[in-house]
This record gives sequence, structure tokens and C-alpha cells, in this order.
Amino acid sequence: MEKKLTKAMPAVSHIYRRRFAVLCPECGARVCDISPGSRVEQFTENDEKRPSWEPDVFVKCSACKTELYLYKITE
Repeated sequence: MEKKLTKAMPAVSHIYRRRFAVLCPECGARVCDISPGSRVEQFTENDEKRPSWEPDVFVKCSACKTELYLYKITE
């Protein structure tokens, strides 16, 4: 039996969009992506440091079902 050699495909040379992953603080799973120009601060449901006003985005982790509150940082 003859061994066949395969050529590896070259890596993609152009990356058009870069995104940063937001990770769940409980389990470490990727919850969502944000653009590099924006900054968010994340809190869990029962975090005492969470601000009293409504968050910009609610996200639920698909792995551990923790609800995250995302606040945009504007500075």
C-alpha cells in the first residue's frame, strides 16, 4: 500500500475583520464578540460591583446559562 502525501493549504493572508471575544467569568466559554474599538465591562447577576443603571447588553452564556450584563465604557 502506497502512502499518499497531501500538501497543507497555505494560511489565510488577509484578515478583514478582527474581533475580541468576551469570555464568561464563570466557565470561560466565549459568549460574544466585540469590535476592537469598543470596550465593555461585564458583571454577573449577583455581583455587588454592578452599577445600578440598566446595562447596554444582556447576554446569556450557552455553556453554563449565566446571565451577563455588559456595560459600554465611554472615555
